[in-house]
Amino acid sequence: MVFKVTYKQALYNILNLEKITSCLTVDPFLNPNTYCSQANILNYYIPDEYKEQLTNFMNKKYENPFLLLEIKLSDLPPQTPQVNNLRIGQNTKLAKIQAILLEFIGEMVFYEAEGASLFQDIVPVSNMEKEQTSSSSMFELEVHSEQAFSDLRPDILCLACLKGDENAFTYLLTVNSILEEMNEDEIALLKQPLWKIGIDLSFQKCGLDNKFRGPIPILYDMENEKNCITFDSDLMIGTCVKSITLLKKIMEIYYKKRLIICLKPGNILFINNRILLHGRSPFQAKYDGNDRFLIRSFAMWDKSKIQYALDGRMIQKIYS
Repeated sequence: MVFKVTYKQALYNILNLEKITSCLTVDPFLNPNTYCSQANILNYYIPDEYKEQLTNFMNKKYENPFLLLEIKLSDLPPQTPQVNNLRIGQNTKLAKIQAILLEFIGEMVFYEAEGASLFQDIVPVSNMEKEQTSSSSMFELEVHSEQAFSDLRPDILCLACLKGDENAFTYLLTVNSILEEMNEDEIALLKQPLWKIGIDLSFQKCGLDNKFRGPIPILYDMENEKNCITFDSDLMIGTCVKSITLLKKIMEIYYKKRLIICLKPGNILFINNRILLHGRSPFQAKYDGNDRFLIRSFAMWDKSKIQYALDGRMIQKIYS
C-alpha cells in the first residue's frame, strides 16, 4: 500500500514534519530512552493524513501487513559510508520522522546483540558483499522474517530510504499468499515443530553462538493474530522429508507471488514482521558515496509484554 498526497498537501506536511523534528533534541545512541519519549510526545503533531494511514496499518495489520509512505524532505542526504557502524543515518531528519511515526503505532526497541543502537545504517560494505546480511550487495538477500531465530524478534521492521538504487528491489511475501497455495494437511504440518534454525551472522559477530535452535513451527498463533509466520530460507532446515518439501514449496510460492518495491529517497516502509516476509535483489555497489543507504529500526506493538528482557528500550543479549 503506497500513500501519496497532492503537491500542496505534501508541502504542508513537509513543513510540519520538519518543524516537529527540530524538537527531537537528544542523541538517540547516547540517550535512547529519552529520545523515544520525546518521539512519542511529538507524534501528537503528525499531520492527519499520515495519522490516518498509520492507524489503518496498526488496526488492520493482518489485512494490510505493510505501509509505504512517501516523505519529501528539503535537506540533502549525507554521503553513503563504506562501513555500517558510524551511525550516520540517525542524525538525519528522515530518521527523526521515522522515530516519531514508529512511536505512533508502537514502541521502538533495539538489540544489544546487534550493535545496541536505535538506528542502523544499511549500506553495502565491500568485504561483506557476498554474505547473507543486510550489508551485502552482489548476492540476493534471501527471503526471511527479521530475526526469525529469536522469540523476541521485532513486531515491526521499518526501513527509511536516504538514497535508492534503481536496481535494488525489496521483495515482500504475505503469509496469506502462502496459505492460499497450501492444502489443509500442509497447513497442519506448518504448525508443527519440524524445523531447526540458525543464528543471523550479524548476531554471531556480536557474540551469539551459532548453534541451531528449535525445532520450531513455521506457522503459529499469537494473542491477537492467527497464522503468524517464522521463516528464513537461508538459516532454516527441515527435520524430515515432509518439512524439507514444504521449505521448497514456500520458496516456489515466493518466486511466484512476491511483491516488488524499489525504495526511493524519502520512502519509509513499515513491515509487519509477524505476517510478512521480505528479501532483496542483488545490485552493483560502487562505494563512491552514492550507494543505496537505508536506515533500519524496529518496534514492538506493546513492549510491556517483553519487559523482563528490556533494559530501557534495549533487548538484552541473553534474550536474543
